[in-house]
Parts: sequence; structure tokens; C-alpha cells
Amino acid sequence: MSGYNALNNLDIRSVELLKIIQRNGPITKSKLEDVTKLKKSTLNRELEFLCESMLITEILAEESTGGRKPSLFEVNDNRHYVIGVDISRTYIQIIVTNLKMVILEEATIFGDYSAEEQEKIVIENIKNLLSKANISVSNVIGIGMGVVVQIHEKEEANKNNELKKAIAEDLGLPVFIDNGANTALIGEYNFGVGKGKHSLLYIHCGVGVRSAVISNVNIVRTINNSEDAFGHMTVEIGGELCTCGNYGCVESYTSISRITEKFINEVKKGKMTKLEKTIEEVDYIDICNLADIGDETAKNIIADAAIYFGTGLANFIKILAPQMIILSGPLVEHSKLFYESSKSVALKKCYSANSNSIEFCRGGFFENKSIAIGAAYLAFDETLKNSLRK
Repeated sequence: MSGYNALNNLDIRSVELLKIIQRNGPITKSKLEDVTKLKKSTLNRELEFLCESMLITEILAEESTGGRKPSLFEVNDNRHYVIGVDISRTYIQIIVTNLKMVILEEATIFGDYSAEEQEKIVIENIKNLLSKANISVSNVIGIGMGVVVQIHEKEEANKNNELKKAIAEDLGLPVFIDNGANTALIGEYNFGVGKGKHSLLYIHCGVGVRSAVISNVNIVRTINNSEDAFGHMTVEIGGELCTCGNYGCVESYTSISRITEKFINEVKKGKMTKLEKTIEEVDYIDICNLADIGDETAKNIIADAAIYFGTGLANFIKILAPQMIILSGPLVEHSKLFYESSKSVALKKCYSANSNSIEFCRGGFFENKSIAIGAAYLAFDETLKNSLRK
């Protein structure tokens, strides 16, 4: 039985039981009875079916309080697999995972590629990774893709759908697609730092500002399922021109290109800096590093960006009241100053009675693999949903 068909033949009870075991296993039968409220005979029948389908395995507990050791159930980690793809503006990341969402093989290819190049890179690398892991395509459930989707780029959205179709036809596997911010949050919510939370905010700060929201355990989808709602929030009336054509957006102050541009302009005006390379060679990582060692020009640029970012964040906090905020992406990764300053500004400006209870996380559990992990889980979850739509 193929990986896709193994999941596509499940009913609603089997689906829910499988997801509980995936997220909480290894787990005892008695615990499953408590969680599912199923009768023992029904639970035994469902567990037997899932074991026969090779989706879960039964193992014996290593320790016992006496008598027969209890059985533990967990997802089968060496039979069925999923693939996650993260297509960013500056790289393509591909992972192969088992049903425990453990990465078995991975590849990251840096560069800004055309749609045709993306198609070739993704297909070739998936084949190579499966071969390296000695995994047959027939054991793969599907492919999940996290891509850039912004409201002002309909042409790019069409290219993503064409890419999805081409990959599915070449590999003979179902492909599921969502915006990258959503897949990152899906990964963190189900298996990472957001596990057990019901309200989460994820923001990725890089070439653009990408965001995703889970409220009451559901993904909040925006117009055209875009991920730039936060980035194009106005934080200064009549402010700087943004790439979207409006003025004063969060992204117009906090994208890595805008931070680099501002630093270069300040140095050209005569501001002192500890930069040890020519101004033509400088990038945002240099600026982040300079700020960390006390360079005043770099610190001022980063701190200024954090004020605008934190202001937008305060607005989101007041509207959504998230339990946790995950800040990720290149700018957060390379600048502790930006992360800490943004958090400080947000908490001071939101005037929320429960702001002290908000958890902040820098990077997330999976850090730079959150989008790909979430995309892999997307393939698993959507296949289960398809089985229930039959």
C-alpha cells in the first residue's frame, strides 16, 4: 500500500486517534482511553487497524510498577514519510521526514531562482534525498510546500500553483501548498514551542516581513491567504515609501534591504562607523554585528527599526491577545538588539493587562527549518483531511 493510500483509507475515528498518537506518543492504551473516551473494545479495534496499516507500532514500556509491562503506541517511524519544501526569496530548503517529523535528509540551495529553475531544483533534490535515505517514492505520503504569498503579487501566486502542478506530475505525488509563514506556525504549533498553546503569532523578518496567526487553535487566513498583513500595517502616517506603494508600513522600516540602505546613507553623510570593509560590500549581517559591538551608527539604525516593528507588534497584541509570539528570520537571528528592543517597545506600547503573561520566543524550536517542517506536516494533515472528504 502506498504512503498516500495508507492515510487516504482512514475514517474520522482512525484519523483522530492517529493524530493523538503522533503528537503524544509513545502513549499507553489507558491514557488513550482517557483522552479519546472510546470504549475499550472500540479502541482495541482501532489500534489493531492502525497497526495492520503500519501507521503505528506497539512497543513494551521499559519500566513497570509490577506485573505485565504496559504496551505503548507510537507512530511508525520507518514505513511512511513526508517531504517539506521551503521556497524563500533567497534559498530553497527541502527535507524528508518520518511521521514523527524527524528530519532524515535535507538540502538547502541558496540563490534567487526563476520558477523554471525552482521546479528543476526541487524535483532533482527530492529524488536525490530519497535515494540517499533509501526511501521508495511509493512510501511517501506527499509533499508540502511553504512559499512566499503576498497580496500585491498575484503573478507570483500563479507561478507557485504552476510549480505545484509540475512537481506533482513529475514525481507522481500529491503536493499541498500554503504560505511559508503559515507552515512555520503549523510546525511550531504541533511539534515545537507552540505545542499546547491555543493563540500564537509568528513573524519572520527578512527580505520582507511575513506573519501568521493561530487564534483559538485555527489558522487565521487573510485576503488571498497572503502573509504580509503585519508587514504592511501603517505605523507612521505619511512615512517612508514602501514596496507596496503605500507609506509608513512596518516593512518600509524593518526589511533587511531597508536597514542596509539606511546604514549606507548615514555613512555616506559622514557618520562614524567601525566598519572594516568598503561601504559597497556591507550587508545587514555586518550592521547587526557592528551594533552588537557598540557601533553607534549601526545601533541607532537597528534601534530605530525596532521602534516601528514593536509599534506594529503592540497593535497585533491588542487585537489578538496571543499567548506566545515567535519572532524569526534573518534579522532576528543575527540581531539580539533588534529582538530585545522590539519586544520591549511592544510590551510598553500595548497597554494590555495580560501583556506580562505573553511568552516571546526567538527563532522557535525548529529555527530556520520551521517552514519546511510545517510544510511536511501540512502534507500529512491534508491527506488525512482528504480521507474524510470522500
